[in-house]
Amino acid sequence: MTDDLTRRAFTPPTTRLVRITRDGFLIKGHPLPELAGRVARTSLLRKLFDDGRLLCHSPDGLRAHNGTPCNHCRHPRCRPHLRLHLAQESTRYILDLPPTSARNLLALEDQALASGLPLHSWTLRLTVRNRGDWGEVAFQRAYPLEPPPPSPSQSPEQSDLPSPRVNLGTAKERDQITPPEPGS
Repeated sequence: MTDDLTRRAFTPPTTRLVRITRDGFLIKGHPLPELAGRVARTSLLRKLFDDGRLLCHSPDGLRAHNGTPCNHCRHPRCRPHLRLHLAQESTRYILDLPPTSARNLLALEDQALASGLPLHSWTLRLTVRNRGDWGEVAFQRAYPLEPPPPSPSQSPEQSDLPSPRVNLGTAKERDQITPPEPGS
């Protein structure tokens, strides 16, 4: 009766909460060195930690979970965080970005806007920089490059090239690519 594409269109995405560690991302206990996807949504929240324990949080950045308005508390160690919803096919990853990582995302958004495109139109690659006790999320635009064709001596089935959905190419290749002009 209905095809698979139609069914997928009405299936809600799978949501995965992502923990940022100094070595990468942790999803349901499984480590990942990187993530890729498009920004589906961002929102402000606030968190107060003491010795690594979450003492208080505000899911909207305005009112704490216990009902106290944030502007009345003004605890000196309460910090803004950015909740990022990253969409990849039928999965939505949710990451709470601490201030340094949030600034990295905002800087990339500035680059996108300077090129005339909204950030949500870019596919992003997220990696983590080890900062000792914590991890800082780094963001890059993931260019959908075509993998090079196999050498004449290899058939496509024998190619040892990985077949990722997004081939980021080499750093030299990425530096030679310019974003498309708006409206092209």
